[in-house]
Amino acid sequence: MSSDLPGGTQPGLGDNPYRQMVLDAAGSNFGKGSSSQCYRNIKHESPYHYEPLMEEVPDLSMEEEPNPDSQRFYDLLQSADRELYPGSSFSQLALVSRMLNIKMENTLSQRGYNQMMQLFKEALPEANHVLDNYCHTKKLVCSLGLPVKKIDCCNSGCILYWDDDKDLTSCKFCGYERYKRHVGSRWSTSGNLACPYCMDEPQSFRLHYGGKTTWFDSHMMFLDQNHPFRKDRKNFLKGHTVTRSSPPVRTGQEILNHICELGITKVTDLDVEEVNKRLCKSCGWKKRSIFWDLPYWSSNMIRHNLDVMHIEKNVFDNVFSTVLNVDGKTKNDPKARQDVAKYCDWSQLARNPDGSYPKAA
Repeated sequence: MSSDLPGGTQPGLGDNPYRQMVLDAAGSNFGKGSSSQCYRNIKHESPYHYEPLMEEVPDLSMEEEPNPDSQRFYDLLQSADRELYPGSSFSQLALVSRMLNIKMENTLSQRGYNQMMQLFKEALPEANHVLDNYCHTKKLVCSLGLPVKKIDCCNSGCILYWDDDKDLTSCKFCGYERYKRHVGSRWSTSGNLACPYCMDEPQSFRLHYGGKTTWFDSHMMFLDQNHPFRKDRKNFLKGHTVTRSSPPVRTGQEILNHICELGITKVTDLDVEEVNKRLCKSCGWKKRSIFWDLPYWSSNMIRHNLDVMHIEKNVFDNVFSTVLNVDGKTKNDPKARQDVAKYCDWSQLARNPDGSYPKAA
């Protein structure tokens, strides 16, 4: 197959590096057989329009449709040659490549990328070919043989979890853990249903003034039935006693059966996000963890971990900032005092007649 222009020059390869990139990605063996005929018939939207010689014009009635791989190649060639808008010196593929590089170097979020591309779409002339979201961009780039792959890195920027380090669970230089701690069975650890023991029968409630979810006094049900704290109406929730027993500890098989009954799917299943989002609105499950595929997981006695280091840090920071009344960080604010007056029998912390509050002892 000859793709030379009259005069022996190649169609725009020297002036269009993105077209050359596509050809390099396709490899030197591309273009044999019926696919080469399709390539000769592509209408390149560039100033280097190629007109085949008369003797090279194929019999269109005998021409075969390109296979999917070939079609992706042709689409990329057209993207490399297609002007971003009439008269533009930028091609569609050039803009995508530059924007992906900016996204990577500046750790731009997918949402931020979409907003920028949508702005380009609106600001440029109406007949433009801007891909206005990351999903379409990713499909185009993957066709080039450059799949978008997320690689974890150390929180301090020490290493990439890649190649020989891909299986590490903490940084080999600073020791920072690679993953945040979550319930191994993928029960959500935030919100009203955060307790993996109470599960669908939470004892939490939302503070009337502060607006945050609290488990104040929820620990009482784990105490012995004769413990004096259960009947203390003054030092905890005022006028409240606790008679409820602690929830039964479910076996791994019971939890797995519950997940299967709800129909919650794994991350590898089709339409997992849409299905799980609908099913998980009324429960604490986020997804079906792949750990359940392990033969021993349903009999594992320790299915979740507590991140002791960060729990200690958060407790210390909150207590320290409250005791020293650190501006912007203290938990001792007017809303907290109003909630104390509503839920607790601690008159010494009530608001003074002049509107001020006494210092917390």
